[in-house]
Amino acid sequence: MLTVGVLLFLGLFDYHMEEQDDSNSCNMVGLLGILIQVGLGILSFSVLFIKRMREQPRRPWKIWIFDTSKQLVSQLFAHFINLTISIALTYEDSSSD
Repeated sequence: MLTVGVLLFLGLFDYHMEEQDDSNSCNMVGLLGILIQVGLGILSFSVLFIKRMREQPRRPWKIWIFDTSKQLVSQLFAHFINLTISIALTYEDSSSD
């Protein structure tokens, strides 16, 4: 609840008490969504970097970059599959009325 209050204060979250419109659009991007995605990306990369700094013996930078890029590619692939599934599940065929 505190998070919603902070987001309302910052103007990043538009909260309306009235009913939502009946449009069949799916809005998954916006300032808040982009900020959350960037924050999660920075957090996940930071965890990998901290892990590298604490491991003994340290892997060479080249190997660490290859391992990190493998993580990045798999996370992006899973993210786009989730987006595709989300869009597919919210899609309504207009001929089925």
